[in-house]
Amino acid sequence: MKRISGSIIQAMKNDENLLEAARSIRPFLADLAPDQAVELDKCLSDYLAEASAGQSVTNKIVKNLTTLPRTKEWLEAFLELGKPPSTQVRAFAPPLGDPSPVLASRYVCPQGDYTWYQMSAGSPIPRCTTHGIALVAAP
Repeated sequence: MKRISGSIIQAMKNDENLLEAARSIRPFLADLAPDQAVELDKCLSDYLAEASAGQSVTNKIVKNLTTLPRTKEWLEAFLELGKPPSTQVRAFAPPLGDPSPVLASRYVCPQGDYTWYQMSAGSPIPRCTTHGIALVAAP
């Protein structure tokens, strides 16, 4: 039986953190799980739709994201940071005097099942892979 970390167990008590992790991992699946990315993305899309309809999907999301080592590591890092591990800084050098990192801009699907982070200012904003609609800036 695989071991589930404390951060995942804690997230299972707060559905919204786990749902945001499921939304946020979708753009990274091709890199994290190349052979299973399409199938896993479809499952997450379905689970997020079920969650929007009021169904509990926590166990399904955890089961799917902890099956593969790379998605499990990503999930654990997301739950500890509150954002994808690779979005802490962009390739941008701020003016002298402010050495703090610049956070990646966050965009979401208006339907609520996809989150994408703009890693550099020149990156075009994609469309939601489920609905084909433009993502919108999130606070």
